[in-house]
Amino acid sequence: MIRHSATVLLSLSILLTSCKNSAPSQATNPVPVTITQEVNREPGQYDDAIDLIVKETLAKGKMAGVSIAISQGAEVLFEQGYGYEHIQEKIEASSKTVYRIGSVTKQFTAVAILKLAEDGKLSLSDPVTKHIPSYPMHGKTITILNLLTHTSGIKSYTSIDSWRKEMSKNKSPQEMLTIFKDLPLEFEPGTQFSYSNSGYFLLGAIVEAVTNLTYANYMETEVFSPAGLKYTHYCTPEKAVTNRALGYQLSPNGLILDSSLSMTQPYSAGAICSTVGDLILWRKALNTNKILSKSSMTQMNKVNLLSDGTPTGYGLGVFIGSLDDHPSIFHGGAINGFSAQTNYYPDDKLSIAVLSNTVGAGATALEQRLTRLILGLKVPIVKELSISSEEILLVVGEYRANGVGTFSVTTKDGVLFGNLNSQPSLPLLSQGNHEFVPDLAVIGMDRNPSIRMHFKVKGNQPAGSMEIMQDGMTIPLTRIK
Repeated sequence: MIRHSATVLLSLSILLTSCKNSAPSQATNPVPVTITQEVNREPGQYDDAIDLIVKETLAKGKMAGVSIAISQGAEVLFEQGYGYEHIQEKIEASSKTVYRIGSVTKQFTAVAILKLAEDGKLSLSDPVTKHIPSYPMHGKTITILNLLTHTSGIKSYTSIDSWRKEMSKNKSPQEMLTIFKDLPLEFEPGTQFSYSNSGYFLLGAIVEAVTNLTYANYMETEVFSPAGLKYTHYCTPEKAVTNRALGYQLSPNGLILDSSLSMTQPYSAGAICSTVGDLILWRKALNTNKILSKSSMTQMNKVNLLSDGTPTGYGLGVFIGSLDDHPSIFHGGAINGFSAQTNYYPDDKLSIAVLSNTVGAGATALEQRLTRLILGLKVPIVKELSISSEEILLVVGEYRANGVGTFSVTTKDGVLFGNLNSQPSLPLLSQGNHEFVPDLAVIGMDRNPSIRMHFKVKGNQPAGSMEIMQDGMTIPLTRIK
């Protein structure tokens, strides 16, 4: 499932990861790679360094294939594929390999809504019922803007246990709406941020209601084609697609085909397929106002505020953050068998797209490492410092923040564990000075040093608060237990 940056911290990736179901499949062996070359970090000479970084990632055996495209200004710096788009057939990945991009779809859906607003066919302040009269509002007013900014209070259908049993079945948008429309709202619209695939699903239904076209047809004629995207389309197994990647997951026996998910179900929240080259071209189309006006793009890339003025770190279909001191506009995707990360650094005019046909493959960490190479930024190291029993007692407890939820810190056999809401507990690695990094390696992912938790300890008193830091955003949480 696509997740808010704070939520990403214990599962990392952002899109339908929660769609996953460990169905058994035939095991495959990881691609063997021998590393002998030194990284060349001379300015302008990126190819060898990128090649080494990616091959090091593949050598870990956690990724079937990956494609990367990097541009800066008008120049394409790099565009290449590695590994396999189809392991069983030994078909190598390339820059033209087509991947499911998961929640990166959301920025396309947001652009469609903004375009319809520019055309006068809707307003972001419209209540949902203006376009879908039968949708229950539960006594509240839910606007299109609430859907775009994940502040609607509508429960994300990908977090509903009963939905998981149905995820392989083809369903119409109307059938999908019945899964969540009658559930009570989780909060008053506009008061909290809670990442909701249901909200973005509703946006697709609004596109269809306003245009009398299917979501797929509208996107093709009014978004993909004007942007010059040749390989981007709504994912359907019936469509004949050259270079379409198969999706894999990591198992104890190696890489295996991932479980089935009907692409009628992610819909406008995550059912677009694309290539890295198209995603770089997409960013260029947005930056040059080929699709939307300058004012709409400003609105899209502006951090939304809750009703109490709290910033959410999310714009319209994109997260807003930074890497070190470099502002960024980004989104990731994690859907059955696939992971994705796209990022644009406006001050540097740098655009990077990383697509992999393995879920949880660390596309985010790889993108950040490549960005640090291009921008000449230091790569932070994840330490594994010992921690005393006294320090453990200072940080163990429960911490909460509006719109984020509860972060629980527990201990077992001298090891600290962190758990955000209902996500899996992960070991916390001490970095010193009451700062910790979640150990994503235990769930088969690369450790990401940009995700950190800092506990505010004064003297010998237990921490009264903590901060979650990721992608330039800092989320403060207060101890509640």
